[in-house]
Parts: sequence; structure tokens; C-alpha cells
Amino acid sequence: MKKRSKTDKLYTDVRLLGIKVIDDVLKEISIGLEEAQKVRLDTETAMDELKAECGLGEMANMKQCLRLLLQRLWACPQIMGISLVDQNGLPMLKVETTQMPLHLHRAIVTFEKTLIELQYMIDNVDRLNNTLNSKLILLMEFYEDLPSLGPQSGYKGKKYNRMLENYTWNVRILRGQLDLLAASKKECSNSIAQVHSSSPIFENYVSRERSPGFNRNQRKLNLFSKRPSLDPNKMVANASGRSPTSSAPLSPANEIKPKSILKKSNSNIEQGSVGPKKLSPTTSTRSNSWVAENPEPVKNTSESF
Repeated sequence: MKKRSKTDKLYTDVRLLGIKVIDDVLKEISIGLEEAQKVRLDTETAMDELKAECGLGEMANMKQCLRLLLQRLWACPQIMGISLVDQNGLPMLKVETTQMPLHLHRAIVTFEKTLIELQYMIDNVDRLNNTLNSKLILLMEFYEDLPSLGPQSGYKGKKYNRMLENYTWNVRILRGQLDLLAASKKECSNSIAQVHSSSPIFENYVSRERSPGFNRNQRKLNLFSKRPSLDPNKMVANASGRSPTSSAPLSPANEIKPKSILKKSNSNIEQGSVGPKKLSPTTSTRSNSWVAENPEPVKNTSESF
């Protein structure tokens, strides 16, 4: 909740000049400024309470608060239905429930209170604006009479300059409050317009949330079914660099590795150099008779040479 600071009261207080004709106008202006300030602060306080109830920051808007409130309502199992109804030109929440939880009831009350404050601001800002604007015009008419009214009231020299500063202060404060009222009316209108514009989104959200959970789970299952199956044979084939349509992999005992071939070929060469080997009568080591007498794999002989 926004607390009223000392500066809020400081910048709405008018300074009397000591001239009865002008002071009577300033007193009427002071009453209008206090009412305008109260209406504007009530609107800001209601909006801050709604943001705090929804757990949002200061920069959040009405649409974000409504969406978060809607999510909380549909997450509650006691809620049977939610709809937006028009009550006196304001979009209000209508909740169908067996038993409303306390925290949700408090959030809905805060939401409705904020809308009422926003609408009250919109309905009264024109009246306040016209009242203050008319007083501003009347106050500006006294500006031309200040050189004659000041000496008649005993203001000369520094006193006259101070009286003139107070007059300028009052005019500045009055114009500033008129600008704040116009800006506040625009913000209130935008906030209510956000709720009205959320009606189609609200209906789509409600229909989506009320749909059976089976459809959502079915969509998830469809996504998983589109993924390729994890076949162990295909995983082994991909790991060994073969295509999935190739033959089954060899067992670890029959699998031939390039490094083992090189080692075997080297061992054969070393064994041939150490001990005598029985060869065929042919002189060529590449002949078929040599291979017949020494049943070695063809790959091993090619690697050895």
C-alpha cells in the first residue's frame, strides 16, 4: 500500500498572499486541490494493492494482474466456472464455486475495488478539472491588478517580491494538479480498456483450461511417438559406423580389429625369422601352394608384406 508522504501535502498546499480578494479564491482552490489529490491517491493506492495481491511489481498493468488472477482461480479445484459480466459498465468477475478460498476471495474483492476506484476517477475528473480550471482563469485575472493591490495591502520592496513569488507558486501548483488529473484519467481509461479487451483472450483461456487433461497428455504422447525408436541393434550399428540394414555385428571373439591384425602380422614375421618354417617346393612366397600349407588369413599376409 502506498503511503502518503510529506511531499504530497507540501505540493498541494497553497500559499495565501495577504490580499483578501485573492485569498478567498485561493481557499476555494485549496478545497478543490485536496479533493483532486484524494481521488488520485485513492486510485493509485487501489492499483498498488492489486499489484501487491497478485505478487507483481510496480510496472505491472491491469491485464497482467487479470491473467495471474485467472490462473490462480482455475488452479483451485473448488472453482467450477469463471466469466466476465458487465455491471454498471464495469467488467466484473463472476465465479461459480462451492466454497471460495479466503485468499482468492480477497484477490477478487481487491480487483473489483480497483475497478470501482478507476471508474470513480473517470467520472469525477471532468468536474474537478472544470472547477480548478475556472479558478485558474480567475486567479490569472488578478495578476494584472497585483501592482495596485500590493501597495494597498502594505507590500513594498522585498515583501512585494515575496508576495509575487507566492502567487507564482500557487499558479504553478494549480497547473501541475490539472496535468496530473489528465494523466490519471488517461491511465484509468487504459486500465479499464485492458480488461474489456481481455474478454476474447479470457474466453479462449477458459475453454483451453476446461478441456480434459487427456488431450494435453495425448499431444505429449504424439510428440514422443514421432521420435525415432531406440533399437539396440541400430545403436550398435551407428556406433560402429555401419548402416542399419547391414548384417548383424560379429561377436567380440570373432571381431577383427586393425591394430590386432598388425600385431599378429608382426608376430608371424618374428616367428618366421626365429624358427624354420616348412614351405612348399615352389620358390614364390605368393603361390597358392604356400597358402595351402600355411592356412593364414589373406588379410594377414597382405599386412605382413
